[in-house]
Amino acid sequence: MLSRNTVTQETIEEDLITINLLHEVDLKQLQAEDETLKPIILAIQDPTKATQKYINIAKDYKIQHGILYRKFERDLTVKYVIALPKSLHQVVLEEFHDSKMTGAHLNSFKVLKNLQERFHWFGMKKDTENYVRTCESCQKRKYVTKKPYGLFQGILPTNKVFERLQTDIIGPLTSSNRYKYILTVTESTTRYGFAFPLVTADSKSIAKCLIQLFCTYGISEILQSDMGTEFTSSIIQQLNLAIGTCHIFASSFTPHFMGQVEKLNGTLCTLLSHFVHNSPNKWSNYLPYVLFAYNNSVNQVTGYRPAYLLFGYNPRFPSDTIFITPQADKDLLENLKIVDEIRNTIPSIIKEQQKKQKKYYDKARRDMPELKPGTEVLIAYPKNLQLNPSKFSQKYRGPAVIIKKATPVSYVCEFIKYGKLTQEVVHVCRMKLYHSRQIE
Repeated sequence: MLSRNTVTQETIEEDLITINLLHEVDLKQLQAEDETLKPIILAIQDPTKATQKYINIAKDYKIQHGILYRKFERDLTVKYVIALPKSLHQVVLEEFHDSKMTGAHLNSFKVLKNLQERFHWFGMKKDTENYVRTCESCQKRKYVTKKPYGLFQGILPTNKVFERLQTDIIGPLTSSNRYKYILTVTESTTRYGFAFPLVTADSKSIAKCLIQLFCTYGISEILQSDMGTEFTSSIIQQLNLAIGTCHIFASSFTPHFMGQVEKLNGTLCTLLSHFVHNSPNKWSNYLPYVLFAYNNSVNQVTGYRPAYLLFGYNPRFPSDTIFITPQADKDLLENLKIVDEIRNTIPSIIKEQQKKQKKYYDKARRDMPELKPGTEVLIAYPKNLQLNPSKFSQKYRGPAVIIKKATPVSYVCEFIKYGKLTQEVVHVCRMKLYHSRQIE
């Protein structure tokens, strides 16, 4: 049997409405009342009462059966199309862009070509482009094909150890000794990494790990994380308030702005995969070992081992107990002085690396014009966070309203999320301007 597309009674009725677009209007009367077309009709019917300007314009028009038509030339052929009064512009634009058969939300070029073969009015091109540009459905569906917004913004480097930490969660993973998550933390100056296996990734578990970390190494001035609920909870906020740590949140869905801890996450997962790809339930057994390897290998940015920069010495490898290399004894104070001098060079090293990163990063980015409070924008969301995601899902939500600027590349936006009015910090790479439609 041949398959047939289902045609419902509702669909048929909708089609009849659009087919009879101009049948139910008195086109002759609307043309006669239109301020733009009225002098053209007069110039045709009684040139003695018309100005020379409209007599010249009227040469491209004719009246047939009481309806005003305008000459249209294309591909060496000439035909006459309806001179459309302003009162019908909106109706026709809706039909030729929004309807499922005639328009189907085609782009402005195609809509304009279809219109030009049937109608004419002054400013048709501008009106068509503006109508399509302000179509909410099109704005939410179509991605911007230009470079994304947001130039490189490097973190100001420092030589102070434990001034800034970045933290994140890996998981859920295959259960290993009841652990399903890993809390990762990086120290920004030395690039030293910490990893804590967790049974549950809740704020209480994270707070316990952070307290353990702070009690061992000292309290960090700045803690940076994403906006996951496990980090934005009142428990974490109360902890930060109690110990005097400033908690900075990266805007949602911009992992490149948590680069250090994301790098640690990727490296740990890669290293673990070599040992547990056949038995993923054993990853917690290998975690301490691969973390040791990470912290005792030379970092590509600083040029030093994270462990050496943090502790002031290179921890021994297992092989060092077998292959002993004679080393000159150094006075403890002399050794600490050397480490301190090296730490002082780290900011300049990182700045040079940031210059290189910015050069390449900005090639694929563009600067975002300053957005004033009250500006409306649309916000892109990953497909996995969309309701009933599919190939046909809209790619943007909104419109959201700009409340204030949060950083050079992010804004506090207010919008409806899960039925509630909420405010959230959004990076400019996820934004595009929303064009609202003004109907006269």
